[in-house]
Amino acid sequence: MEEQFENEVRAFHRYLADWFTGALPRTPDDYANLTETLADGFVLISPRGELMERENMAGALESAHGAFADKGFRVEIENCRVRHRAGDQILGTYEARQSVGDDEEIRLCTAVFRGNDAARNGLDWLHLHETWLKGHAPKN
Repeated sequence: MEEQFENEVRAFHRYLADWFTGALPRTPDDYANLTETLADGFVLISPRGELMERENMAGALESAHGAFADKGFRVEIENCRVRHRAGDQILGTYEARQSVGDDEEIRLCTAVFRGNDAARNGLDWLHLHETWLKGHAPKN
């Protein structure tokens, strides 16, 4: 499951970057590739401490298509590690290095997944909690 975890984290963030830059077309199929692995009941806790449930996040993602076009937006994933497994659930951590032009931030992320044979990489996202690493938060 370690490989499934890392593959899904990387795939999701690759889709995010391509969606935000407009590299993916704004089609229902491409949008579904971005959101289909967010389980019912999915929750994101942002680095600012804001809680966003699946429906709100999906809407925000849809409207953010191309928001960073021509701005040099990038996401790199590092240090993926499964921390705990119980039944079909996995808890893991990873670092997401995001940059827009010369501005960079690094988020330490804790994610909980549930196994789903029908999902991309066999996992659905249940919970994602992000926090900025010390010294790597946005400047504004």
